[in-house]
Amino acid sequence: HLHRNEEVTISAIVDSSPHPTSNLDPNLESLATLATRYDCPIFHSLAELLESPIGKSMDGALVCTPHATHYAIGVELIQEAKRRYEEDEKNYKPLSVLMEKPMTTDVDEAIQLHTLLMERKEADKHNKDENDQRIGGGIGCFLVNHSANFRPQARAAHELIETGKLGDIRHVTAFFASPLSWIFDDPSNTGWNEKRGSMLGNGFAWGQQ
Repeated sequence: HLHRNEEVTISAIVDSSPHPTSNLDPNLESLATLATRYDCPIFHSLAELLESPIGKSMDGALVCTPHATHYAIGVELIQEAKRRYEEDEKNYKPLSVLMEKPMTTDVDEAIQLHTLLMERKEADKHNKDENDQRIGGGIGCFLVNHSANFRPQARAAHELIETGKLGDIRHVTAFFASPLSWIFDDPSNTGWNEKRGSMLGNGFAWGQQ
């Protein structure tokens, strides 16, 4: 939890609804309650936040919205980082992004986000040294959170492959089973389940890959 980290300040909360609802958690609190708890302002759109002094000076953003919205939000944040860079190349404050999985629900959109990030890296090449971990051009770092990668089973599989004991991996067959499969068939969960662009399969399942 961010608010438990002494080095973190929650600068703002953004949500289009004053009181979000979800079948996954019927006890979600209103934005007003959250604003009081975390002592921060509320914004009803990312654009509104980015136009404010807070948005222009914040260090980073955590994107934990319905999967199909990730692409548009990612582009908007990258554009804010670009604005900062072009406004003052030498003294700009990098904007970092931590996006919940999946990066997008469409492969083409993921490629487009990556392309935008690489353009920022190229823009700032002359300001970087070998120890600089920033992407550059306004972006501090852009990470996609997938905590399952750090589970014991995943780490063991990674280590086994790295040893070379299995030889060259040419094909993988995987089976996905989830106690949350009921989510797939609930029409009220459109925000999580909806397909987008050229993706195949269910939107929620896509996020578990």
